[in-house]
Amino acid sequence: MDELRARGTIQDSLGGIKIVLKLDPQTDILSVTDKEGGDVQVTVTYWFVWKDIHPDSERYISE
Repeated sequence: MDELRARGTIQDSLGGIKIVLKLDPQTDILSVTDKEGGDVQVTVTYWFVWKDIHPDSERYISE
């Protein structure tokens, strides 16, 4: 979230699908869309909980 707050928008891929993450600076609301602009369902959770359930997951690391 700190990276999103600093940049506003991040483009990445998830499971081979290009996605765009945008954070509204006024409301702090995250939106995620695919390359066609369609909404992507988002689940907000703590990383350690997610990693326990999905151990092969990787974290985003900014370049």
